[in-house]
Amino acid sequence: QQGSIEASDFDPAQLNDPEVRTHATMALSLRQPLFNLDAARMRKAQLAARDAADWQRVRTEEGLTFAVRKAYADFQFLHQARRAAVAATAAYEAHEQLVSNYLEQGLAKRTDLLEVGVALNEVRNRLLEIESNSENAGNLLSYLMGEESFNRYVPSDSLVVVALVAGEATSGGRSDLRAVEAGIASMERMYEAEAND
Repeated sequence: QQGSIEASDFDPAQLNDPEVRTHATMALSLRQPLFNLDAARMRKAQLAARDAADWQRVRTEEGLTFAVRKAYADFQFLHQARRAAVAATAAYEAHEQLVSNYLEQGLAKRTDLLEVGVALNEVRNRLLEIESNSENAGNLLSYLMGEESFNRYVPSDSLVVVALVAGEATSGGRSDLRAVEAGIASMERMYEAEAND
């Protein structure tokens, strides 16, 4: 290579105005695939995973709505049961008074009065249990609605029984099943993307 360099190569006139050399090879190349199949598969897998997370969020919201409705139905039921227990207590108190009057007249025995007293105590205990359960149901409603303090609630409407149509609850529109399907699709796409590497 030293033999190809001569003194004329350092001529100042030639250095300031060089001639064009055509035998130099230089190339700039940028190589990129037109379509990255692995990245597309990973993107599809991520979209399916996001769909699964969205469906899980929807199912959580549905579950919370169901829990609130169930708690309110329980609360309504307990409120009606409390009314019935109050009426039963009043009836047993009246019956106890009647049996007491019969005892004074000699038409009833002492055991009859004691039997009515035991039944009255059972109804009173049941009333206390219902009141406690009603207060707990009201506290659960407060908790589910995110209230800091537990308020005393009274149902605004009466308990309504709704009949379910067979198969309605297991239809394909359930968000928890859609979340599972989207999760499975995400895993399949991730597997495809990793298997083709």
